Amino acid sequence: MLVVTELITNSVKYGPGRPIRLAIENSGDGALSGRVEDGGHGRVAVRENVDPAEGGMGLKLVDSFTDRWGIEEGTTNVWFEVAPPRFAAL
Repeated sequence: MLVVTELITNSVKYGPGRPIRLAIENSGDGALSGRVEDGGHGRVAVRENVDPAEGGMGLKLVDSFTDRWGIEEGTTNVWFEVAPPRFAAL
């Protein structure tokens, strides 16, 4: 939920104002993959040296809570993958 919220918020705040598409897929084993598309063409980058009180931490959170993520080249569309949960052996 946090990853999707951050990506949608970025699209609303910085995107071109076009409709935003969200696609999420569950592989059945608990793994998730998703995409947020806002129709933008520009640069998406993790902001460095930001004050968390002022925002700018969204993509750092995405990086922390996903196993992989990236940007579709030439767009502001972001994809992400979260592996199935791993449980400690009892």
